[in-house]
Amino acid sequence: MSLLKSVITGVRARPHFVMIYGVDGVGKSTFGADAPSPIFLGPEDGLGMIDAPHFPTPKTWSDVKAAVETLIVEDHDYKTLVIDSIDWIEPLLWAFLIKEDGCKSIEQVAGGFGKGYVQAREHWQEFIRSLQRLRRKMNIVVVAHCLIKTTEDPYEGERYDRYLVKMNDKAADLWREAVDCVFFANFQTSFSKEKGARKARAQGDGKRVMFTERRPAFDAKNRFDLPFEMELSWKEFADRAASALPSTTADTEDKVSALFKGIEDAAASYLISIEWLEEGQPLETLRAVNRKKILSRPDAFVEAVKSYAEKATLTPPSND
Repeated sequence: MSLLKSVITGVRARPHFVMIYGVDGVGKSTFGADAPSPIFLGPEDGLGMIDAPHFPTPKTWSDVKAAVETLIVEDHDYKTLVIDSIDWIEPLLWAFLIKEDGCKSIEQVAGGFGKGYVQAREHWQEFIRSLQRLRRKMNIVVVAHCLIKTTEDPYEGERYDRYLVKMNDKAADLWREAVDCVFFANFQTSFSKEKGARKARAQGDGKRVMFTERRPAFDAKNRFDLPFEMELSWKEFADRAASALPSTTADTEDKVSALFKGIEDAAASYLISIEWLEEGQPLETLRAVNRKKILSRPDAFVEAVKSYAEKATLTPPSND
């Protein structure tokens, strides 16, 4: 079969994969907790008064990987994994590499000269691949702290301070590339400077915002054409991200779900058999073009699903 016949077109709705970092106490954990049916993973006691399910505090790098694998292979009702925070998990990976190498610090792993961080990056790549498998059925929210670092513009030659993700540079670069969005969260601040004053006066009322595009003062990005500055809110983000997709996506997704109500497992199995879904993908991730094909012949597809289920010795309930 020609590869051209398998070319994918259109925009496909799928669970979100985002990173949010920012100053202490701004509400990064709350952002994750407000996502649909969240479960938290991380060694940080950052939940505070947030009432949200969470895995036992991981003690090792193996504990972290095991939690993600559990969500991939087991049935559950959680819809969002919140990793809070990734920079507190990084030392667990370093400890694993140090123990494996029999040395005393990440700087000494594999003989030093930064090779320990290179090895860590390889493990991060494997971990991100696991998260991408999990993303077939869950949102992923990666929380991180920030640090302020002085950098130099290679073109202008000027030095200035920037907010950055509080991780090793090699790891931080990898995570920024992997996720769809990087949000920088901060308290909204305005500045005023009186005539003759050496310093400006900062003012703010505690409003929490997140920035979605890169600026000299911080890193950020998004793939949904979001406003530069937004309310620090999962709902605000999800609503605007949804509006960036073709207008037919949400409508057809709802209609397909209603069509296969009560026979969802059989429908997913059938669609996997005709290669419209991959193993483990939920109906919600079905491509828009295939949803339209189903809705153009709804009765025929329902009968095809039931027929397939019978042949596979399944007994799907009626969708009446």
